[in-house]
Amino acid sequence: MHWIQRHILKELAFSDTKRYSELKPDGVEGNLFQYHGRDLEKQGLIVRNGEGYALTPKGSRFVADLSQTKAMNRKTPPRVVVMVTAKRDDEYLLFRWRRHPYRNQISLPFGRQFAGQSALEVAAGQLRDKTGYQADLSYLGLVSLSSETDHLLIQVYGATNLRGDHGSDGLTGYSFWAKWSDLPHPGEPMQGMSEIMAWIEDENRPGQIEITSR
Repeated sequence: MHWIQRHILKELAFSDTKRYSELKPDGVEGNLFQYHGRDLEKQGLIVRNGEGYALTPKGSRFVADLSQTKAMNRKTPPRVVVMVTAKRDDEYLLFRWRRHPYRNQISLPFGRQFAGQSALEVAAGQLRDKTGYQADLSYLGLVSLSSETDHLLIQVYGATNLRGDHGSDGLTGYSFWAKWSDLPHPGEPMQGMSEIMAWIEDENRPGQIEITSR
């Protein structure tokens, strides 16, 4: 992002509205400033009103992900996902990924939670779409997983009383039943997955854990 755009967003992050003269940095030509102002408007981040410039709701969310330093660099927040664990005898319902960043790796079924979705809704949807099953779902806890490829906040749900026909979407990957200890190659589990499985199998597991897997 151009420094003039960062400057505009930084100023508006601490104000309801600012006039053109209050936003334009000293020494910057008016045409150049207006160019970057219009670009922020096209992105839906700022809007002009009778009093000057203001952040839009989208802009307010955007600046929330910027650092509070002078540079106002963009921060990348953890991705919020929902994971489902189901067990049959000694086997778990696992998922092998076809798409990056987890391509050819194995995990429990999981997927992202987006605004407007409840975690329970996502858990039911991920179980259905990735495995073909429906089940009774109960919340197990929260896992913060930081790895080489990602930083995930994982809400884990347990699935019991599975019903339906086993299948999957086939696009992102496919599900299968297996003993976790029988995975054929050490590199196949997704980073941090072995620690998550150990946490799941712990009858005295805490409600929240942090895992750093490098």
